[in-house]
Amino acid sequence: MRILSSFFTVLISVSLLQCQTAPPEIDRVHVEAVIKTLAADDMQGRRTFTPGIDKASAFIQQEFEKAGLQKLNGLDSYAQSFTMKSLSSSSAEVTINGEVISDEAYFASTNSSSLNWSAEDEVAVVVVGEDGDMRSAFRGVDGEGGKTIIAVHSSHGDLFGRFKQFFGGASRAMELTENTGIVAVLTDNVVESYSVAIENNVEELPLENVAGVIPGSAAMRLFCSQPIMTTSVSGQPLREIQLLMVLMMMPPAQRR
Repeated sequence: MRILSSFFTVLISVSLLQCQTAPPEIDRVHVEAVIKTLAADDMQGRRTFTPGIDKASAFIQQEFEKAGLQKLNGLDSYAQSFTMKSLSSSSAEVTINGEVISDEAYFASTNSSSLNWSAEDEVAVVVVGEDGDMRSAFRGVDGEGGKTIIAVHSSHGDLFGRFKQFFGGASRAMELTENTGIVAVLTDNVVESYSVAIENNVEELPLENVAGVIPGSAAMRLFCSQPIMTTSVSGQPLREIQLLMVLMMMPPAQRR
């Protein structure tokens, strides 16, 4: 099964947009049909790594074909393939002051295939005390390029549990980092020593963009959409629908 990302990019010729002498006519019936199709339940919200996103891709490629869009140079379809890394823990051990931390009392957020930290490494230790702000502590930490242990007081146990549930599944990244990330530990002890040994399984997942070009002689192109990389598009602008509406409200003669 083909897997693709939940965003679609259209390159629109600047010269074509600038040379419009009259507002395009809107084919309301067609626009509504496009919206209803992409918003249908069987599209599963066009969520990444679901069969619904495959259906959305096939539909949008058909619409691009009908609209007379060209394929990008070097491609024989409207699909641009790439990969994303999926990381899931295969083994882990975290110790604080020589004591092994139970699985329920820590979690890690990392885009590295492994974490191997000891007291000899430059690891920042952030303490969230009983009156501390756990959310602010996480927002202020660089999980991509740094090494950080966040020691969270047990009074924040409920919020810690919600964070652990969020970070507990497989994480996804476009590129892997080297031995960097965040390890959060639920403890009331002062952190005097530590060790982190985490190994992740790394799986490459195939993804696709769906892209087309409106024919034109200008070399400069205008990107008219932005990626939506969330696992849910709830509350996000449906830019792929907006772009199809732009295409569909142009009469055929204006699409070329």
